[in-house]
Amino acid sequence: FVHLISNANHALKESKKTPKKLAVHSKFVQDSVQIKISDNGVGISHENMNKIFDPFFTTKEVGEGTGLGLSICFGIVESHQGKLYVDSTPGQGSTFTLELPLAQASPQ
Repeated sequence: FVHLISNANHALKESKKTPKKLAVHSKFVQDSVQIKISDNGVGISHENMNKIFDPFFTTKEVGEGTGLGLSICFGIVESHQGKLYVDSTPGQGSTFTLELPLAQASPQ
């Protein structure tokens, strides 16, 4: 969650839009929990959408980012049999959605 919120904060800093909005919402969907992290920052360009989860991909200046944050997030979510996807409109903002399966309670 830290990388997703940090990226949203970075997108908000780059945006000239006011008021700046960052929201985190969660809900249960069937046998999973869905968490959405949304911002009204600069959004993600269409040409970058297919690359954002790739290791070492970054749009930040040299020395400001490693390009590993979203790749690590994607790997962690996948290792828990979850899904991570993004909806973004350049100039309008982005929403990252995590879907994680609920753990089964162990018998006592």
